[in-house]
Amino acid sequence: MDYYSYEGFTTSSFKVAVTREMIADYARSIEETESLFFNYKEAINKGYADIPAPPCMLMIFWQNIKVPWMNGGDSFIHKYQSINYNEPVMAGQTYMCMITLKSVKSKRSFLVLDNELVGQNEKGKVIFTSNSTLIGEMKK
Repeated sequence: MDYYSYEGFTTSSFKVAVTREMIADYARSIEETESLFFNYKEAINKGYADIPAPPCMLMIFWQNIKVPWMNGGDSFIHKYQSINYNEPVMAGQTYMCMITLKSVKSKRSFLVLDNELVGQNEKGKVIFTSNSTLIGEMKK
């Protein structure tokens, strides 16, 4: 696949409806023990509108869309992620998301893909921006 041809490309927008079950399932999968991610009453008592998502849960949002530059069958690992939240991601909210391939670089025998996931609430306010770096072996 010619990843360079997708540089600067942005996916169509896609919806992610966050549920309490989704948050609890993700929290269990990463062996999170903080009860805040499982207990509605605790979340309310701590000032949240509902149960907040664990900080790195945004990566599973990628499962909601076929990312064109990830459909080539090549394997990548997640090297780095930084997230900027304007508000916590919450159960009971729906987010409109888009993913952009910001840059493609080759380093030695590896491809490095820098991606940006942006999520807005239903009013169009940006709630989060997640920058992820994926790395995979270049095919010869």
